[in-house]
Amino acid sequence: MTIKRRDLVKGSLAGLGLASMSACRFSLTQTKSEDGSGLLPDYDYVLTAEPAPLEIVPGTQSPALGFNGEFPAPVIRANQGVPIRILFKNKLRQATTIHWHGIRIDIKMDGVPFLSQDPVQPGESFLYEFTCPDAGTFWYHPHMHSVEQLGKGLVGALIVEERVTQPFDDEVIVGLKDWRLDKQGDFLPLLDPASFFDKKF
Repeated sequence: MTIKRRDLVKGSLAGLGLASMSACRFSLTQTKSEDGSGLLPDYDYVLTAEPAPLEIVPGTQSPALGFNGEFPAPVIRANQGVPIRILFKNKLRQATTIHWHGIRIDIKMDGVPFLSQDPVQPGESFLYEFTCPDAGTFWYHPHMHSVEQLGKGLVGALIVEERVTQPFDDEVIVGLKDWRLDKQGDFLPLLDPASFFDKKF
């Protein structure tokens, strides 16, 4: 019996119980504003950071956070050398930003609070506009209150397609997430990076 490499990879991931992050492209042209009074500009994506209760431990609800209220987060797809516009809305109780990890973009769009932009306060929004010069697989995440916000689920994949794409049979995007929960589904204390460096080895 002949087993194709992609089938072996898929089967192995399924056996480990790893969920692939489905690729979803939002078509937001002519989308009505939340108050119904008008139309939003033509964004490529709208991302909202918000609470997203999840059943991670069977039979319980964990107070997670999600982009667009879901996990895995939407997969963002950009084209190499083509501008992309992403409207970010903050519905958390904390200020936050989005950092586009590994992307060589204008520092004003890099999502580092107090360095490249002001924090996006609760109830506020920010328009990220940038052009990805490099193709590849990247990720996006908050760059404020990072331990808590990443630890509770705010992380997603960013795929930048090559200018000239090569045909392939299939695509599987895998995101690995370490959920630190007790048996009741509540979050355990999250790692404080500063305390790690205080330890003596």
